[in-house]
Amino acid sequence: MKENKILVFNNKNNLQMGLKVVKLPEIQDSTKSINNIDIEGRDGGLTEFNKYIKDTKQVECDFRGSNPDKIIRWLRGKGPVIFGNRPDRFYDAEINNSVPLSQVIENKLYNFIVQFDCQPFGYLLDGQEIITLTNGTTLLHSKADYKSLPLITIYGTGSCTFNINGRTFTITEIGTSITIDSDIEGCYNGKDNMINGKYPYLDIGENVISWTGTGVTKVDVMPRWRCI
Repeated sequence: MKENKILVFNNKNNLQMGLKVVKLPEIQDSTKSINNIDIEGRDGGLTEFNKYIKDTKQVECDFRGSNPDKIIRWLRGKGPVIFGNRPDRFYDAEINNSVPLSQVIENKLYNFIVQFDCQPFGYLLDGQEIITLTNGTTLLHSKADYKSLPLITIYGTGSCTFNINGRTFTITEIGTSITIDSDIEGCYNGKDNMINGKYPYLDIGENVISWTGTGVTKVDVMPRWRCI
């Protein structure tokens, strides 16, 4: 299969910028941080998973053009990046090297490497879409392979208890609406004191969602499905 050599960074792609992508990062899982445990008197040892850590993903590019400044301005800072060999997801990334402007100015075909310092999870693009619920339902995604931290907005009045796969949290006062962001473990507009319980997450596979509270009119869920 021919590789789709497209790079999208901060909602602009390399074709718009007059840049040729020569090589994209290898497709691989995120890097694990592990602890190696040596047990006295026992051959071998144990490996304990700690967490997933950031990865540096390299993109090799060629440039030939008369306006290198726009390339320099584009390829700096941080933002979402999509690699063409995994077009269904983006990574939160920061470029950790600089494109040497002096070499690009020569106006010749110039080959260089862009290094994206990527957070460990790929966020599926369709997981950024808002799903509106008026009754309990089951959410699932066939590609998501790690627990996801949703953005949930509950509309209505009064209090409610929200349930995902048997895990519950309570909202003491909706106040027309309340938005719960599990990624930052906070509620918008200073409503953190309105939630009791642990911030919700979505499991791999099926997620049975329900709530109690007669004042709830609808619930918006942005699942933020993610992959290793």
